[in-house]
Amino acid sequence: MSTEYFPGIPKITFEGPKSKNPFAFKHYNPNELVEGKSMRDHLRFAAAYWHVMRNPLADPFGGGTALMPWDDGSNSVANAQKRVRVFFEFLEKIDIDYYCFHDRDVAPELDTLAESHAALDAVAGTLAEEQQRTGKKLLWGTACLFAHPRYAQGGATSPSLPVYTYAAAQVKKAMSVTKELGGGGYVFWGGREGYSSLWNTDMKHELDQLAAFFHMAVAWKKEIGFDGPFWIEPKPREPSTHQYDSDSAACLNFLREYGLQSSMSGKGNCYDNAVVETFFKTIKAELIWRRTWETRRQAETAIFQYINGFYNPRRRHSALGGKSPLAFERQVA
Repeated sequence: MSTEYFPGIPKITFEGPKSKNPFAFKHYNPNELVEGKSMRDHLRFAAAYWHVMRNPLADPFGGGTALMPWDDGSNSVANAQKRVRVFFEFLEKIDIDYYCFHDRDVAPELDTLAESHAALDAVAGTLAEEQQRTGKKLLWGTACLFAHPRYAQGGATSPSLPVYTYAAAQVKKAMSVTKELGGGGYVFWGGREGYSSLWNTDMKHELDQLAAFFHMAVAWKKEIGFDGPFWIEPKPREPSTHQYDSDSAACLNFLREYGLQSSMSGKGNCYDNAVVETFFKTIKAELIWRRTWETRRQAETAIFQYINGFYNPRRRHSALGGKSPLAFERQVA
């Protein structure tokens, strides 16, 4: 890196709760081992590109105040590439290993879809260079199907065929770039996939349309050999009055209804699912059926502790020669 964008700011390290250094971790020690696994690996912090680099710090009554010295304010590819270099210096100094992005966060939207695709390719090249230089990794990528006015009535549920196909092309490209950058997965967030009023909404038609969109995404995922999972981010009322992905139950019911349930098998290996089902049987017999919890949070904590505090580090497996999964991994590493 030839230019330093945050001069005088050292790499943030752990110094403990008594430290008075404003540029130090006081409670998070990335190298601390908990049940045989470092906090860095437990938490896998990721920086969101849109919050770090593209938040203008505006409010409803005025424009943005985030005037950054490295940003010339243009919508050029060169300016977008410069932001990438700034971002990776930030990742290095704050000691975060992962990042995530929307396509329109990292690269500009230009006059045509082809020009926007070319811009994304150019910026993805810079992202790849910085990943290679720093060892940082892409946790997930996604397409921004909510900011442009064309998506006011949704992308995958839009009543406009040109908008629907534009959204599909944008997802196709964003998923391909995510794969090229080694992304861990791909995210769908349906902030505009919903409705404000039932007076002019055919819910069945829109859900059918949304399901067809997902099936096309699955088909493209298989065609390009992308092994990462798809993740859906449920959020109620952000910004639609009612979103089809408003909560986990809505998402799961939608996936079941349209034959979109996730498979536990790896690519080309139908036997993986049997291993996962065996684990599900074990955790039910050893934990789930033996206890009750008053809240979902308590259940989640108990499952986390069972997997990370017992099953992986301590539970012996006959198939692993009487070793725990972590001990077996250390042996074969």
